[in-house]
Amino acid sequence: MSKTLLILGLGGVGCFAAHLAARLPGLHVVVGDVREEHARQVANSLISVNFFEGAAQRFPRVDAVGLDMMRPEDIARVLETWRPDVIFNATTLLSWWHLHRLPHALARRIYYGDPEGCGLRPWAPGHGVLLTHLMRVVRAVLPQARVVNVSGPDYLHEMLGKVGLAPDVGVGNVALLEPILRRIVAEKRNVPPEALDITLVGHHCMCMQIFQEGALAPEIPFHLRIEEDRRDITAELDIDRDLWARVPAHMPLLSEVNQQCVAASALRIIRAMLYDTGEIMHAPGPCGLPAGCPVRVDASGVKVVVPPELGRERMLQIMYEANRREGFEPTGEDGTVTATPHCAEVVEDVFGISWRYRRFRLEEMFDAHQEMAEAFSRLLARYPGA
Repeated sequence: MSKTLLILGLGGVGCFAAHLAARLPGLHVVVGDVREEHARQVANSLISVNFFEGAAQRFPRVDAVGLDMMRPEDIARVLETWRPDVIFNATTLLSWWHLHRLPHALARRIYYGDPEGCGLRPWAPGHGVLLTHLMRVVRAVLPQARVVNVSGPDYLHEMLGKVGLAPDVGVGNVALLEPILRRIVAEKRNVPPEALDITLVGHHCMCMQIFQEGALAPEIPFHLRIEEDRRDITAELDIDRDLWARVPAHMPLLSEVNQQCVAASALRIIRAMLYDTGEIMHAPGPCGLPAGCPVRVDASGVKVVVPPELGRERMLQIMYEANRREGFEPTGEDGTVTATPHCAEVVEDVFGISWRYRRFRLEEMFDAHQEMAEAFSRLLARYPGA
């Protein structure tokens, strides 16, 4: 096999994903960042780490590239030069984990879903600007490339899907719950984790509450089925007490979005694409849908696996209602994004603004991002040492 993976954005998630990818056989890894020297140093690190690990391919093929994703011509140059089979986007203009710099009681009013907070609707344009540039160029220059995205997949992919720009799939979010739930149920029932099968349909807005509070507001919809040796045991478990309440004790380090596990979830998808495995896994934002669900992944991309006990219509009801709990009204056919009334009320109260871009079109996305970035900076300034 001779395949090329392009990783864009070398923060915590992108760097860790690159280290995992460099261990794969027969893979050419290209790492890109607006900081060209940083990209070169990351590439050198991948090569040296493989040497010390004694990997089968001790000196992997790794290249570095500098690019500014605000400039579509930069993206086009990189795609035309390297012709990647898979692109992993780990870029954003406003990382949401900076919310942890705020007092917890205030931060939860922002990143928890309705009714706890406004959800991450205010962060959508900051996550979406660079992704939109990337997808427009991919469609024009390299439409056969598969795109895996970490920035706001639960809501951005549905928005971009309205105009034919949705990435293949997202990573993290509901996927991060699967290994934790396997451990919890295996411990409770004294069985090996591999005896269990998890089926989950849910949105990002459920994840943060469960990860940090060990509880979920009853208004947030989801679907969960757990099987032990192919037998449905869901009814034998108290989901709130036996599962959600135990999640925080099984969480890895949450700092900066638990970057290592997010990157690992991305590599699971990327491996399935590169090696054409047809593996079934959980992932957010597949095929332009909001929320996450089971998917089958191979070289052709991603296919949604509808839980038979749920059916497609009910699955979509859960997804779209959960997206409203994240602060999103149904997206317009032209990709226009509108905040729910509850989301707008919380944003204006917390940030102290008259929210101009509670509704924005794709061409207004950067201005919408700037409005929120400036409001967030002013909010942080109220808390010295944040």
